[in-house]
Amino acid sequence: IYKIKELGMTVLLVQVISILSGFARMVFSRPLGKYSDKHSYASGMKLGIAINALGFLFLIFTNKSTWYFIIPYTILMSVALAGTNANSFNIVYSYVEEKYVTGAMAINNSIAGIVGFGGSILGGKILQIVQNNNNVIFGYHIYGQQLLGFISIILSLIAILYVTLAVEKMKTV
Repeated sequence: IYKIKELGMTVLLVQVISILSGFARMVFSRPLGKYSDKHSYASGMKLGIAINALGFLFLIFTNKSTWYFIIPYTILMSVALAGTNANSFNIVYSYVEEKYVTGAMAINNSIAGIVGFGGSILGGKILQIVQNNNNVIFGYHIYGQQLLGFISIILSLIAILYVTLAVEKMKTV
């Protein structure tokens, strides 16, 4: 809706960008996988999160006059999945004994689901507040998506810090 309503893009353009982002993920999946295999799954996770943060940076500056920033945002978000999805799965194998892997994955996925659901509700509330104030925050006209992008950069940096200071310090099995 944001791309069509606020940014004025056509459905066709949105679909073309989606196809390009899918292709970009396909192209970058193998190099990101090789990077993770060479360095560590935690390093690959950090790289994926950093690519996410870069995508969110483009989102912050996306508005009606800079609608084209949504293209690198969408592509980077898709490429970032190649760094985060597989590594979030594989990282469990690095730090959990084999006999506990199934349980650890279940706990990991349950927590991720709960946090994702809660984040969606909170993000929706933030978006609603911004839109109810005619997209004005502290006297500046912004879209709610830009504010969510800013918040997402902060959360991405916290996630990178957590992986660096906690996960990478753990003993692998």
